[in-house]
Amino acid sequence: MSYRNPKQFVDTQTAQHYRNLQKTMTGITDDYINTIKQKQAAETKRLKEIAKINNELRIKQEDYRSRTGQALNNATSGRPGLFNDPELQKQFNNSADTVSGYMDESVLSAEQKVRKDNFNGLPKDIVEGLTNIETLGGDYQEKDARGNSMGGISPYNDPNQNAAVASLLSQGVGGENKFSFDLSKPGGAETRYTHINDKGETYTFTGSELKGILANPRREIIVTIPDEKADMQRIANTFGYETDQNGEPTSRIKQRYYENQKEQSRINEKGDREYYKTANEDLFLQDIKQESIANVEALLRPNQLALWNYFQDMSVKDNKKDKDDKKDEDDKVLYSLDHKFENEKEEQDFLDQLSASYSTYLARKYFLGNKRVVTRTEKTKQPEKTRKLTEGDIKRLDYKDKLEYLDNRFDLASLTFDSVFQVANNEGIQAVKEYADEDADEPSQIKVGKIIILPTDDSKTIKKKLLIASGIKAKDAQAIIEESIDVSGPSAPRKAQAVISSSRSINPLLNK
Repeated sequence: MSYRNPKQFVDTQTAQHYRNLQKTMTGITDDYINTIKQKQAAETKRLKEIAKINNELRIKQEDYRSRTGQALNNATSGRPGLFNDPELQKQFNNSADTVSGYMDESVLSAEQKVRKDNFNGLPKDIVEGLTNIETLGGDYQEKDARGNSMGGISPYNDPNQNAAVASLLSQGVGGENKFSFDLSKPGGAETRYTHINDKGETYTFTGSELKGILANPRREIIVTIPDEKADMQRIANTFGYETDQNGEPTSRIKQRYYENQKEQSRINEKGDREYYKTANEDLFLQDIKQESIANVEALLRPNQLALWNYFQDMSVKDNKKDKDDKKDEDDKVLYSLDHKFENEKEEQDFLDQLSASYSTYLARKYFLGNKRVVTRTEKTKQPEKTRKLTEGDIKRLDYKDKLEYLDNRFDLASLTFDSVFQVANNEGIQAVKEYADEDADEPSQIKVGKIIILPTDDSKTIKKKLLIASGIKAKDAQAIIEESIDVSGPSAPRKAQAVISSSRSINPLLNK
């Protein structure tokens, strides 16, 4: 048998199986790709929507930053120097970014809501704070102009606080001012205004403090001396003065204050002896005691302390008007404006003393004022005086003659505080009446030349001052009122009468 051309076997079933498998795989691949494409298309669409949403959010955020930035710019434009700090601008920007990021949050936490609300309200808070500063500034300038007086700023305020107030209210005292804010607390942004002096020391006011000061008339940005003038005048009018037919106070002190008062006398400007009585100060002080206590206790503690210090300053000022006496200054008892008393007794002692000082100041400024009631007048025979010389006559006199002439012209019997103004003018000496304040009825001192004459000066002191104001040496003026004068030199003292006798023989003008 020949096997050279055997019959070939063809497996058609396997081939068909592969063809079928290939067809199946091809179908699966197409379906998978179509599915992937569909998914990609959906994802692309979704991402496009997301991009659109994010873009809209970005636009909203940019719009928000722009609006809030413009609002902040508008709010801070009134005081650019206060808001141009780079750190502050960074805080503004960071806060804007943080709050703008909340826009894609469907639900905000309590902290996020507080921060968002506070930042949104920050421009309004800044505007309100600057408005309050401007309002307080006008009030501050008025008080500062009064100096150490009622209604003025106490000179005993904390220097750092005083500098902060002055600088914040545009008074220019050096250092720098900075603004900052806190958005973390409910109820609005807490704004802060800080002054840094040249030493690096700081003092801060908050926006809520400034708002509270304006809302409460009793609170102050800086401690002032209480302005009690109107109340003091009212008390004086009520207790001390007679009223007219319309019930309005007059300048006449009630007669009850002159009853049982001792009669005194003086030589008036006409040279007559005048008898008078002074008002009973002790009785008046007793009458106004309760009113004074009530007014003092109604003040806030810092103002009580400021008023106490003011009375101390005025007391020393009154005692030093014509002398260089440092003892009075050293005897002052002052309190810091934030002083805390150790116990109730110390506090009550302070209030009692303050009330007494209040009453005394009131009595002497608004009631007594050197007021006297004249009871009777007696004509007195004046000693014959050397005739008044002309200005040319006086120039021709030598020193001894001038001394004699003035010694005769200034008669001790007629020299009083009330008469000295007229006496000085009669002799051609420039005399000026000076008053403690614009409300005073009587002068507190009289200036003759460069010399000050006080109500407490006796006739010898007044004569000495008039002689000095007329060109007489102080040592000679002192000697002549003691009835001894040295006209030749330190080794030759002589009685004034001897000088006068000698002078008459030298200058016949004095004998006329």
